[in-house]
Amino acid sequence: MLTDKKGKIFGKLNVIDFIALIVVLLLIAGIGYKYVGNGVKSVTDNPDLLQYTVSITDVRNYSVDALQINDKMYDSKTDTYMGKIIAKEVKPYKDYITKTDGNVVLAEKPQRFEILLTLEVPGVENAYGFLASGKRDINRQSTLQLESYIISLISKVVDVKKIN
Repeated sequence: MLTDKKGKIFGKLNVIDFIALIVVLLLIAGIGYKYVGNGVKSVTDNPDLLQYTVSITDVRNYSVDALQINDKMYDSKTDTYMGKIIAKEVKPYKDYITKTDGNVVLAEKPQRFEILLTLEVPGVENAYGFLASGKRDINRQSTLQLESYIISLISKVVDVKKIN
């Protein structure tokens, strides 16, 4: 039997003290796991360079002109750094429109554009995908609300890869 007549475990420790000791040890183990080694790579431990492309559709010429190479982009919701623009491709925006005769066709919308931005950002790759600046998911088909110092736009990630 573990307890003696006085209720002490192994004759040295009472039950309340033993439970308190277990709780303290569990707290120390939890703190150690959180801050020392949980197996997830941090962005401060040699971050990878991530390159991803986003599509911004149905925008006017003002939006095209507001985005320039080397502009820094941030996530509007979390203010996380999302990288700098390294390439910009602009093409006419096409959408399905209904003609006057009732037919639906794919056609260019006048004075509307699609922008493909390529950005580079330090980040990490984990089992679930990529994290820009170690915080914000950037996976294919995810939606990001990006902003620069001039403009805020909703974009869709079309490609993401690790450079180094």
